[in-house]
Amino acid sequence: MLQFKSISYIYENAKDALIRFPFVLLSALIAFIDIVYNIENNKNSDDYLSFYFFALGIPLFLALRLFLESFEVRSKLKCLILYLLGTLALYLFYLQYKSNFTNSTFLKLLLLALEIHLLVAFIAFLRKGTSADFWNFNKAIFIRILLSSLYAAVFFIGISGALGAISVLFSVKINSKLYQELWFFSVLIVQTWYFLSGVPKELYSNTSIYNVPKGLKIFVQYLLIPLVSLYMVIMYCYMFKIGLTWDWPKGYIGWLVSVISVLGVFNLLLVEPEKEKIENKWISVYAKYFYILLLPLIGLLFVALYKRTAEYGITEPRFFLMTIGLFLLMLSSYFLFSKRKNIKIIPISIFIISVLISYGPWSAFSISLRSQKNRVIEIAQANNMLDDQGKLIATKNKVAQETEQELSSIFDYIIRNHGFDGLTSFLDTDIVSKIFYIDTVSYNYRVRYLNAKSLMSHLGLNYFQGSYLNNQQWFSFVAKRSQVYDLRNYRLLVNYQTKYDDEDRVKIAIDGQAYTLKIKKQESAIELWDGSEMVAQFTFKDYLLKIRENNPKKLAENASNELLDNNKFTNEVGKTKKIDFYLESIHGNYTNNNEVNMSGLSGFFLVR
Repeated sequence: MLQFKSISYIYENAKDALIRFPFVLLSALIAFIDIVYNIENNKNSDDYLSFYFFALGIPLFLALRLFLESFEVRSKLKCLILYLLGTLALYLFYLQYKSNFTNSTFLKLLLLALEIHLLVAFIAFLRKGTSADFWNFNKAIFIRILLSSLYAAVFFIGISGALGAISVLFSVKINSKLYQELWFFSVLIVQTWYFLSGVPKELYSNTSIYNVPKGLKIFVQYLLIPLVSLYMVIMYCYMFKIGLTWDWPKGYIGWLVSVISVLGVFNLLLVEPEKEKIENKWISVYAKYFYILLLPLIGLLFVALYKRTAEYGITEPRFFLMTIGLFLLMLSSYFLFSKRKNIKIIPISIFIISVLISYGPWSAFSISLRSQKNRVIEIAQANNMLDDQGKLIATKNKVAQETEQELSSIFDYIIRNHGFDGLTSFLDTDIVSKIFYIDTVSYNYRVRYLNAKSLMSHLGLNYFQGSYLNNQQWFSFVAKRSQVYDLRNYRLLVNYQTKYDDEDRVKIAIDGQAYTLKIKKQESAIELWDGSEMVAQFTFKDYLLKIRENNPKKLAENASNELLDNNKFTNEVGKTKKIDFYLESIHGNYTNNNEVNMSGLSGFFLVR
């Protein structure tokens, strides 16, 4: 009887979820049908845009249902009208992004998804509900997401294992597509339905009572908060190092600061109910000093961001980082100086900021495009590449290689992130149709390369792959296929190739003896050590710089695969010099200050 009662309980919960959230489950079902169609018909990833918007209907219709419940709307007609308006909004967004799909579209879709999910967090509490109601609801949603993910994972693993057993035991061939479809069924149907059955029905208790699970309290207080504190100590040590060396902070430091800060704020949200208890007064003290100590780190973020922006202009990631910094600054000021501290302000303010930076002339995308176009104008004016109408023309002057690299990367960025529309102000329409591959989507890597290269050729310049935004030019060289090696004076050949997980030191056996091979990536060199004695050293930096000097055009076109020649390297140290090295392949990057960073290589040691 217990088993049937459990089945009845599951059935009743599933039925209640269907009645309460019909459009949410309908959206999940349509998304599943769409993805199965794409899988079965071997559609490309660019055909998955419709699936993405069907899936976005899940959080959108959930938010709309919560909105209706908060206003106690009972009219089925009004509910239907709101759902239809939500459907129309999704369809209009779909048409907009489908007509001009670039790499920036991915960022826009992520922002749209963030905005819709944030609506779920606060939309039911705009008109009423205490901070405790708001916290308890989002706590329940958070835990339900974790549980539904676990249930979906177990369901997928269990059914996949059963299919695998059938395939092995009964020699039944099972199409691999079935496993993909099963995964989407687990996520879209099983996980969504189970999640919806646990969405709180009573949203408002109008009390100040917080329901804090003991496990969550222990997890945050004794694991997350100490971890965040440890990272803040590390960041302050790094700031101290900067003060001693007067060295500019690294570009990635801004993202590290933002991640630590956001995680810290999230921790404080989770332990918000505990700070009022007498035994947990330390949480209030911790929160106060966390926001105080956050201010210098935000300053470090802006310093690192300023250096990159001043040199290379604004791009979407830098704009997002600047926005995160400003948000953290405002949030810290609010919780430090405001007498009335309401945690609802966090998701609401993030939602407003996300909308502002996503759309309009002040968006991250519009400002980034204007910044890079201004850099094009500055470079073009300095090299006489603009006509009287402000259009780009071929230059008759000698243009420095660094300038060619810079322009290559700017055009590459514009085409990749903004499509051909980003270049219309520089070029006549007939020119665009002649030099660009218009018929193919511009976010495709190969097409982006061809179009940027074609534009540079139109201007009489060399195109360089790589990014001046990262101040690097990548290379990958291999030995010529027709090369013949003279091995008559050697008695032993030992092949070697670096692996992705290789450390700076690896063990290698030569002629039955164990050696330590030290890989000096920044010096573009390798060293062979016998215990504490270096017995061989091979340096490739000058060799690689010479290739770059002799083959600038091939490097620019990335047509440099077989450029290695005279690739025998003689041992530079040791008394006997019995070991030489033949270089078979090498890859890494050049920087504009004539430095070379080696990422990996392959070749063979030759022993006389």
